[in-house]
Amino acid sequence: MSTSGKWTSKFCLIAVFLLVAAMVQAQGNAAFSKISMGFVMGFPTGKTAKVYVNGYGASVKAEYNIASAINLTGSAGYMVFRYRDDVKKRLDYNGEETRANGVLPIKLGAKYYFAGIYYAAIEVGTANTLGDRISSSFSYGPTLGVYLPFSKSYGADLGLRYEGWKGSGGQVSFFGLRLAFAIGKNR
Repeated sequence: MSTSGKWTSKFCLIAVFLLVAAMVQAQGNAAFSKISMGFVMGFPTGKTAKVYVNGYGASVKAEYNIASAINLTGSAGYMVFRYRDDVKKRLDYNGEETRANGVLPIKLGAKYYFAGIYYAAIEVGTANTLGDRISSSFSYGPTLGVYLPFSKSYGADLGLRYEGWKGSGGQVSFFGLRLAFAIGKNR
């Protein structure tokens, strides 16, 4: 990972913890039905980091409350990963396509809220590559996060997850940071 990538990752984690510390006074149970839309950043890990620098995209997530602290989730998004410069040069030299194809992850899962606003979640589904090289991979992602309410109907959802896409062409793995705006009615 490049030096700037390490600093970006550290900055994002520090920002997450400062935001959580500033908002920790917000109490109440965040386990209620809501929908959120947000921005996603991906920081490749393992072998994936040897091919890609970072990823970015957007996602929509719906939550349906089934118990006092548990929500079922469904999400869809769009992500693109940027090739590392050395990989892009090698692909160019060999006459291969260097334009990154987008990926459409679609997942179902569950969120467990603890201490009111904090949550742990797990989602599984499929990650579908779009463009020239259409393929489908098994997708999984455990998440830790916080829901920061602005009012009874609006809030921010901030989550840090590890995500993997495993298919016949190999595996892509990354840490994902999602910052989303949520709408839903807290009882």
